[in-house]
Amino acid sequence: MVRSVMADVSSGAQVVEGWKQVGESEKDHKGRYYYEKLQLKPVDIAGHLALRKSYIEGLIWCLAYYYRGCISWGWFFPYHYGPMISDLTNLPAVFESIRFEVGQPLKPFEQLKGCLPPASSALVPRIYRQLMSSPESPIKLFYPTSFVVDMNGKRNPWEGVNILPFIDVNHLKQAINDNCPDRLLTAEERNRNLIATGFLALG
Repeated sequence: MVRSVMADVSSGAQVVEGWKQVGESEKDHKGRYYYEKLQLKPVDIAGHLALRKSYIEGLIWCLAYYYRGCISWGWFFPYHYGPMISDLTNLPAVFESIRFEVGQPLKPFEQLKGCLPPASSALVPRIYRQLMSSPESPIKLFYPTSFVVDMNGKRNPWEGVNILPFIDVNHLKQAINDNCPDRLLTAEERNRNLIATGFLALG
């Protein structure tokens, strides 16, 4: 199947750096991985480069988070799978092209709405719950009741890759503003939903 998909890669077609056409008796493991997991063909050069850049961004973001603090509140890795390590090349040029925008953190309840499944909706205020469960919710697509778990060669369910939709933060925040305004929260809930300064007490 994958070989037939690769049929459009003619001898003169430009392909992404790091991919080589294999012989009839060989298996194209790299081509199969990128196509089956990410729907990327060798000729999808821009897609491959975007994936590699995003992965490097993720490494930088994580390193900075633990040593400097959050360098971007809005950054996320927009793929379910990463690139092969052999394809992380030309790194100095990739580093030069990366820029982060600090942005603003989400409110606590917005953050919870972006990571909790519908089954955990009891952890957010009551007025938020219908956005996770109601068929009429404008963000119902963010909370599927069933989804694919790609075992990806693993044995245990928790080792699989959950193929879930990515959250559109602007859409999420707009839905919350329209349906769950702060004035409908209790005083205690409003206090829990503040972006405040953290304090560390040392004994």
